Amino acid sequence: MANTETKLEMYGGSLAASIPLIIAVIGFVVFSVYERGAITAFWVSCFIGILVGILFAKNKRRYAQSVFEGISRGEGAAIYVIWIFAGVLGQIWRAGGMIDGMVWLGSTSGATGMWFVLVTFVISCLLATGLGTSVGTVVALAPVLYPAGIVLGADPLALALALIAGGAFGDNLGPISDTTIVSSVSQGAEIGDVVKSRFPLAIVAATIAAVILLIIASMGASVAAQAGAYEIKGNPLGLIQLVSLVALLAFAISGRHIVESVSYSIIIAAIIGIGIGAITLTDLVHIPDVRGGQTGLIQKGIASTTAPIIFVMLILGITQVMINAGVMDRFINWAKKTVAKSVRQAEASVVLFTILITIPLAANAPGILIMADYAKRIAEEFKLHAARAANLLDCAANTAFYMLPWHNAVIAWYTAVAAAAAEYSMPYPPLVPTCLMNPYAWALLGVLLFSIATGWNRSYRDDKISYLTGWTRFG
Repeated sequence: MANTETKLEMYGGSLAASIPLIIAVIGFVVFSVYERGAITAFWVSCFIGILVGILFAKNKRRYAQSVFEGISRGEGAAIYVIWIFAGVLGQIWRAGGMIDGMVWLGSTSGATGMWFVLVTFVISCLLATGLGTSVGTVVALAPVLYPAGIVLGADPLALALALIAGGAFGDNLGPISDTTIVSSVSQGAEIGDVVKSRFPLAIVAATIAAVILLIIASMGASVAAQAGAYEIKGNPLGLIQLVSLVALLAFAISGRHIVESVSYSIIIAAIIGIGIGAITLTDLVHIPDVRGGQTGLIQKGIASTTAPIIFVMLILGITQVMINAGVMDRFINWAKKTVAKSVRQAEASVVLFTILITIPLAANAPGILIMADYAKRIAEEFKLHAARAANLLDCAANTAFYMLPWHNAVIAWYTAVAAAAAEYSMPYPPLVPTCLMNPYAWALLGVLLFSIATGWNRSYRDDKISYLTGWTRFG
């Protein structure tokens, strides 16, 4: 076990411990600028940063111990385990009919024009909340809902924005979203408490976004394709999978451990998927045809979490180097003396620094990880509830991130929309300034700033979190 009482000393002073992080961030930016931003590419940036950093350490053993200490941190282990279970659930949902049900609901609801934009936003919100990923949501929905919306007379700009706005909502609120998991666990908060206290922030922002989308859709041009140019598909039986989503939310909010909650949801989703004929028992697990082959959805779900888990391990190793060298203490002391003299200033500093950190990154969970220790110290200083600290981090990380064209979620969204439009020779809006108009991201930023200024939704260490607290707390 690492000797955490010994300070890590660096050549060039404690700030030299920031070199691994600086190198990692530079790598993130370079990969993103060249539109090659991916978690696996970010491994390399982090690894090079750790390699270079050891050259500046006076005590190489202590540096190595710091990296090990960060990788083995309790919150990191919790993130890894939760991600594995969430990955399996996401795969079963995808294969088990949930997407088909959502598509059927949107395409057969009778909504046309601006109202189809609203339906698209709602479906995107629901699916993203369940899957916990905006990327998976827009990639799954854009090929179907975008062409269907154009056929039904929806404005291309509003329709495209509805997809990314709904994805951002789910990333912000979903109990198995990577940002929810990372923000909650890093602050020592129960995910059920976080979802309950974050719900008012997210739902108000979503309501504002829905109104903005309707306004944009009503002002936009209706560009319908030839009737019959696109065959709308879907399966109403897939809507039964919403039972497993509701179960997950209910178990998590009731205070059960998130692994227990996800486990029950996995079982329910598998039973429903088999019951409606979307999957079979052998789809879940079977003997592979060849040695090393795929054994089914469970293995696929676990494998899908490998890349983010390794990334989190490396980021935690880098941040622990900064902690053990005293960088975080210096930063926190500076912030407390200059920009965090009151609870409002302290919360605003968490939001501001998190947004600034996420701007150059192609993924938002890393920004939360980088700022996690600062937010935790601020929460302790002002006796804020851990769920409040998690909400400040997560909401901030889902604002500017969803408006900038080099971020992975924005790239995935626009690529999916453009590909769907091109397949049917349909119009689609330009990347810029469309991405800068994301209504949920702007609304969430406004709601977050209102919450900080007025104290609405603010909770303290001894508060018992409830939906009522989230709606009524001021000051």
